[in-house]
Amino acid sequence: LKVNKNLDPFMTLAFLALPVIPEIKLTDMGLFDVTKFEFTDISV
Repeated sequence: LKVNKNLDPFMTLAFLALPVIPEIKLTDMGLFDVTKFEFTDISV
């Protein structure tokens, strides 16, 4: 099937929608703020 071994399907699909927080969506590129229409910077 030639599936990319670096792709984690669980992380890609499981957290795409956060119904508890409709303003923020988790994508494969990071947290996206729907209200501001931009990605949110996360610092740990």
